[in-house]
Amino acid sequence: MFGILLGLLIVITMAGVLMIRKETLNGIVPPAALYILLALLQVLDVHSTWVAVSQYGPVVENNPIAKTLFGILGFWPTVIVQKPIMLVSSYALCRLLAHPWPLWSLNAMYIIATGWNYWQLYAN
Repeated sequence: MFGILLGLLIVITMAGVLMIRKETLNGIVPPAALYILLALLQVLDVHSTWVAVSQYGPVVENNPIAKTLFGILGFWPTVIVQKPIMLVSSYALCRLLAHPWPLWSLNAMYIIATGWNYWQLYAN
């Protein structure tokens, strides 16, 4: 299962990189492929976090803000609030900087975090 998910992440990442044309890297609006990749990674992050929190409780969450909100609001309300804020703020930052590098960084971070989550859940 983990191998399939990791392979899917690699294919999605490579497709996103190949879809981005050189001239769009310096554009004001970040490339759509980076947002699509980020949205897919968010879905995988929510799934892996939900599985971990369901099995082991909120103590397995390493993000202190999310862990606190899980305790106050619960899992789904936290996700419903947290993920759109992150997506909108990343768009705003890219518009402000007029460059898509924040999306590249977020995608790299979520590839590592989601891969680590699935590794911990399914490799053992």
